[in-house]
Amino acid sequence: MSYLTDEELIGAVTQALARDGRVNLADVIHISAGNGVVLLSGTVWSAEQKQAAEDVTRRVPGIAEIQNDLTVALEGEISDAELRNAVLNALAQQPELVQKVGCSVDDGIVTLVGHVRDAAEEQKAIAVAGAIHGIKQVISALEIAERVPNESALPVDDATLVGKVAAALDATGVIIQDRVIEVDQGVATLRGTVRSERERQRAMEAVESVDGIRAVHDHLVVKTATRRLAGQ
Repeated sequence: MSYLTDEELIGAVTQALARDGRVNLADVIHISAGNGVVLLSGTVWSAEQKQAAEDVTRRVPGIAEIQNDLTVALEGEISDAELRNAVLNALAQQPELVQKVGCSVDDGIVTLVGHVRDAAEEQKAIAVAGAIHGIKQVISALEIAERVPNESALPVDDATLVGKVAAALDATGVIIQDRVIEVDQGVATLRGTVRSERERQRAMEAVESVDGIRAVHDHLVVKTATRRLAGQ
């Protein structure tokens, strides 16, 4: 009797689920195995999908045990981190995109970063990300270049970029109350409160001007000043 390795079991389960079609592998689903025990984890969209995933997996020869830890989620319950993992997993299934395209997710909006060789690869990446259930919008900050670096083209020092963004904002003189700056793979997210729409625009322009920032998510709130009426 021949036994499959854990890697072979993962491949066999993945293929079986893809052939069955009731569970979308582009969603937040993870398959792992150890000593013949297959673990299903992540998120599906109905109890029927959860059971279908287990039934299909059970029919794969060589599995000693199945642990079904899939979670049934309602619309909007999936976190940005889970959506990001789902997008990265889907991109990893595309040989021409793996190791070249990454992403950040903010409030269900995906921003793609990295390098591609042509517009066709860019459109492919956008389509792959957009097919993930729960993604609201896909923004491309991809750079098109005929020669793509062999090593990862994604920003590796987000902490330095945070410092550069902070310095750029300080130079504008714009006061942002409760300021929060986040950078993920070159994609900046700016949160806080400003006094006017003009200040918001100046802040965004400053962030966008920072070398290494690929895209900006604007979560600034304009706080309108109110005047008390005489006698109140």
